[in-house]
Amino acid sequence: LHDIQDSQMFLNNSGEVPDCVPFYGHGGQPSDPAWGGGYTIIWYLMWSYFEDTRILNEHYDSIRLYLDSLTRQLDGQGLLSFARYGDWCSVGDGFNSGCGWGQAPEGTMSSTFHYILEMEMFATVAKLLGKAADEREYSARGASARAALNMQLYHADKGTYAGGYQCDQALALYSAFPASQADHNSVATFLLNDIANKNYHLDTGIVGTRYLLDALSNLGNSSVALQIATQTDFPSWGYMIEQGATTLWENWQTSRYTAYGSRNHIMFGSQSAWYYQHLAGIRQGWRGLPGWQSVTLAPEPSNFSILTTVSASIDTARGTLASAWQQTPQGICVAAGETNNATIMCYGGVGTISSISFASFGTPEGSCWNHKLGACNAANTTAIVSQMCVGKSACSVPSLDTLFGDPCFDVHKTLVIEALGCYPAPEPYLCGTASENDVLELTCQDGGVITSIDFASYGMQTGSCGAFTESCTALSSQAVVEQLCLNKSSCSIPATNAQFGQDPCPQQVKSLAVQASGCKTAPPAPFKHQVTLPANTEGLLIVPLTLLDAPSTSVIIAEELTSSIVWRAGAFVPGTPGVKTGY
Repeated sequence: LHDIQDSQMFLNNSGEVPDCVPFYGHGGQPSDPAWGGGYTIIWYLMWSYFEDTRILNEHYDSIRLYLDSLTRQLDGQGLLSFARYGDWCSVGDGFNSGCGWGQAPEGTMSSTFHYILEMEMFATVAKLLGKAADEREYSARGASARAALNMQLYHADKGTYAGGYQCDQALALYSAFPASQADHNSVATFLLNDIANKNYHLDTGIVGTRYLLDALSNLGNSSVALQIATQTDFPSWGYMIEQGATTLWENWQTSRYTAYGSRNHIMFGSQSAWYYQHLAGIRQGWRGLPGWQSVTLAPEPSNFSILTTVSASIDTARGTLASAWQQTPQGICVAAGETNNATIMCYGGVGTISSISFASFGTPEGSCWNHKLGACNAANTTAIVSQMCVGKSACSVPSLDTLFGDPCFDVHKTLVIEALGCYPAPEPYLCGTASENDVLELTCQDGGVITSIDFASYGMQTGSCGAFTESCTALSSQAVVEQLCLNKSSCSIPATNAQFGQDPCPQQVKSLAVQASGCKTAPPAPFKHQVTLPANTEGLLIVPLTLLDAPSTSVIIAEELTSSIVWRAGAFVPGTPGVKTGY
């Protein structure tokens, strides 16, 4: 901040600040408002994080001069149309030549957004310092610019701001520019549709990227934000990694072979705060107090169903603040060997399959929730499974060449599906199938041992788990399986003629089907959230609504060697000093 203040005095007497601080021979001209705005924003955030009013007083006059220089540049419509860079290095801006010097994509929207944001921040500080006249003056400037922006840049017929880019809509939604709920809904719908039409990719540059994920989460669409954040093809952060990047790049267009701009540029790291605020659920100042006097801890596990664990911590001036949560994915993972069926059934018929996060008919690798495509894969698997299963509480998908085509001739294939949206039913039995010459593995996942074999057939069967029927079977099937599996927590059964002592169906492709009882069954695993609060910090813990009424949900407050349960079986448990329900 002191460097910016010194550079401001060096540049001219108008209050403007240069593009580059400290000045090193480049960027000595008056800054684009999105760049120079860093002076006001950093100043405000320093106070917000450290509760130190000295820094407010030290830079108050300099920042007022800077804001006054912006006001003098307003055009006849009350907008700040001056923009040197705008949404620098947006996806469209970055093609071919790097980033468009002088083109300033979304320039007026970006500059006026920052003008409004800074006027409102300055008015807040003026009130804090008891400068009532300044509070009124700069609040009025911000309000006037808001009205002008809505008048000139909102297109009611399209439900969009400015040029219709994601940046424009994100800035408008982040700062609540729409004048009515209907306008807000129109802008939100346009943005969500645009993202979906781009296959859940962003098209933003330095300005829009900073606010896009936050705007989506504020809409209640953190799941869409996570889809954008986890993409691995162009344009995305994951694409940079796939191209061999170990640092952030200035331009989405850069590749391992061609550099458009810097290969070590922090600007697309501006989304980092979103990981803390929405993934980990750490948000500052729910009472409007600075310096981490109060914090909100509100993770959103239902919006991040593909994640199983999140952990984050911040070293505040009051001490360490941490939030860590884990959950079992709200989904079902199934596998079926070739010629068998992969059956998905929501627990108790509650909920529906919302999406297919992974599907492969071929030779997939890995384990549940960590699968990846193998060397052989039918490219149409996800589309076919989605068509058969999404929106339903149960579905059965045949693992057959006739359904998916044969992606690898003369290779034994498996169908693996990971479906999101509901929990699997804890079956009252252990069940499995294996094709001829494969091995059937049975394991009690939640403890216990196999106490009975309810069905066993090596030969040819129809139906599925819980409803098998046999048409040809080895007479030794029941005895062989009982010998290998009874009173064990797991067992392996080779599906071979040699194991069962005969070929029950000559010249036919056989399989082994077994249904057993005795294993323990468990309900869906609970959500677990552990937080650490600094000394003298008031925390507001928000438990997801879907968990509050669950009998398995407990909230425990721990301090050094003691702990207290404050929520159990859907109700608040009073008696712990300093803890209350509601706020």
